[in-house]
Formats: sequence, C-alpha cells, structure tokens
Amino acid sequence: MTTGRDDEVVVALRTAARALARRPGIRDLEETLRQIVASAVATVPGADAGSISLTAEARVETRHPTSEAIRALDETQSALGEGPCISAIEDPPASGVVVAQDLARRR
Repeated sequence: MTTGRDDEVVVALRTAARALARRPGIRDLEETLRQIVASAVATVPGADAGSISLTAEARVETRHPTSEAIRALDETQSALGEGPCISAIEDPPASGVVVAQDLARRR
C-alpha cells in the first residue's frame, strides 16, 4: 500500500535525478552517486543520513555514505544478507519506497 507521501518522495527523487543527469559537468559516476545521496537526504522528509547501494557479483556495495555509522550499518546488512537496503534491492516495493525506522533507537 502506498501513501501520498510515498508518491511525493518518489517524484522528488526522480526530479532530482533528472536534474543531475542534465548537468553537462557531471560525467563521473562517483560524483553523480554522491550528488544523488546528497539530494536524497535533502529531499526525503526526516532523513538525516544516507548512502547508495549497488550490487556487484552478488555482493552489496555501499557508496557515498554520509557518515561512518551509515557505512557500518550498510556493511552489517551486507554481511547478514538482510536489512532495509537488502530488501530494497531484492524485493523492491511497487511504490519504490522502503522505510527504515529510526535504527538508532532500536535496542
């Protein structure tokens, strides 16, 4: 089930991605990925950190985490083979949005 809020986030991220793709100076993949992460953190309501995950040879790679804590969380998800990033890659929801609750508060 999607919400209007999910649709707004997807539209905002698609708009940001299109704007990045139109910039003539962005040719480098890593710079584009870095800017996508920055745009996502700035666009997604309540987000204060982020990263982007890519798959290569059945392994999930984290690119451009905004903090070492995010890098550690992503590496743990990759090692365990589960978590919100893994879910988004293996079984993406129709809405395009995977919500990870505030993991810092879970104990």
